[in-house]
Amino acid sequence: MAQTEPPRCRRVGILGYGRLGQFLAGQLLARGPPLGLALAFVWARDGGRLEGLPPPLRLPDLRLLPQT
Repeated sequence: MAQTEPPRCRRVGILGYGRLGQFLAGQLLARGPPLGLALAFVWARDGGRLEGLPPPLRLPDLRLLPQT
């Protein structure tokens, strides 16, 4: 029997939290894990818009993004 590896998890960041950003964040949180997708962070110019998200997902400053 061949052993299959679990799918690699891809971390997705969202820049902007308007209607599209909110939709994408909700979909990633609800449907992402079985597809191998995880919400890494959300950034918005107006950080107050991120109040409904868990603090670890809020990116307060774009300069905090890791350099790759």
